[in-house]
Amino acid sequence: MPILVQDIVDRCESALDAEGFQRYTFDNDFLPAINYAKEWLVSAFNRAFADTKLSEESLRELVKVRIWIASPYSRITYNDDTVGDKLWSIFAVYPKITYAGTLAAAPAGSVSVYCPSASYIKSYKSAKRGTLEEVNQNRLNPFAAGNEVNLCQETTDYLYTFAVDYNGAYTSYPAHELEIYPSVALEPVALAYLAFPTDIDDETDYLPFPETMTNLVVNKALEWISYKQGDNTTLKMVSDEDVKTLVGLMM
Repeated sequence: MPILVQDIVDRCESALDAEGFQRYTFDNDFLPAINYAKEWLVSAFNRAFADTKLSEESLRELVKVRIWIASPYSRITYNDDTVGDKLWSIFAVYPKITYAGTLAAAPAGSVSVYCPSASYIKSYKSAKRGTLEEVNQNRLNPFAAGNEVNLCQETTDYLYTFAVDYNGAYTSYPAHELEIYPSVALEPVALAYLAFPTDIDDETDYLPFPETMTNLVVNKALEWISYKQGDNTTLKMVSDEDVKTLVGLMM
């Protein structure tokens, strides 16, 4: 279950001994405090991911799988506005998929097309992540992922490279495109990704984090309010102890 914003506000008011008073308001105090707590949590998770103490899958509230039709160049453009999610991290690319629903029309130009009316069902393939140097070395190596030599679909191993700006003869927006090898041009491809949690703007909203983290969010929100009041409180960077606490809450 996600964390209800109203629950955070209620706990903050209790800690501040402010129930029934108007000293603290949602717009001026609790809203920026909760958004600060959210940003701090994102930083803490990034540290935990980098230290391999947690995987992105631990944030199931933010894990999503969506479908695109790859461009004629076997590339995918992720547009935050089109998809409706700000991209935090990509952790799986699935070619040769089975899907339900309806695909969008194939790209009329040189860029991929997002398919909001299709849902990923399954695939027997997962593309490895490779480097820009590695992919060219692999093209003619029949034993390497992403090679263009092996024509047997059952034994083909796919590879993808992180998003790069290829603009020149054509224009992609945003400019950066993820590329898949060997080519899956004009084929449906699914991306599994972690969506960046958006700011809250209303008391009826929620934070897409596990309920076990409620007290941590409350503590960070109170830290912001104390800092704003000038109570000699310093906003703290993420420490090793913070990461340890975070990992413990996710277990």
